[in-house]
Amino acid sequence: MYVDAGFDGVVVKRIDVFDTTRQQNMKARQSAELAVRSIVEWAGGGGPRFLMLTGGTGVGKTHLSEGAAAILIERKTQVVYVIWADFVFGFREDMDGRHRHMARLRDAEYLILDEILAARDTGFLGDQLEELLGHRTHHNKPTLLAGNLVAEGETSAVRKQWWIERLGERFVSRMQDKTMVKVVDMWECDDMRPMQQGTI
Repeated sequence: MYVDAGFDGVVVKRIDVFDTTRQQNMKARQSAELAVRSIVEWAGGGGPRFLMLTGGTGVGKTHLSEGAAAILIERKTQVVYVIWADFVFGFREDMDGRHRHMARLRDAEYLILDEILAARDTGFLGDQLEELLGHRTHHNKPTLLAGNLVAEGETSAVRKQWWIERLGERFVSRMQDKTMVKVVDMWECDDMRPMQQGTI
């Protein structure tokens, strides 16, 4: 099931070894703990169907995303895990390949998109992402988005437009409804990679 989910030759990180105590201050630790609780809840079918993890590089978003996939796989729940580079690659195939790629993402029982919008694309790929999220929100299919997403702009209207340009108006509208979309902010967390004292 790991290969079917998108983990071919990858050692999948697990939630139970995500050490929130490695964060250096209380606020960062609380953010990390909230992220863990939110992932466990989402993978267990509780809380909002759409979960967003946003934060800096190295704070553990990929670890948590892979951990969510591992929980689902162990429960024999169908999940597709895709990093942004693979999302992009799937649309470089011929027309049939593109349709298969999109159908796999659209129809997944659970979908995890990691490193989302790594290239900040608002053209063709942005349109594909908007179409995908529109379909999944319409059908209320559990979806996890993780990435370095932070709205730019000095006013709320400008920041809202930033989100709309990347995720589509339908999804951004649903982001306002906390019963549908939960956004977990990990920007307070430290980049744990330089420490290299274990797995985060």
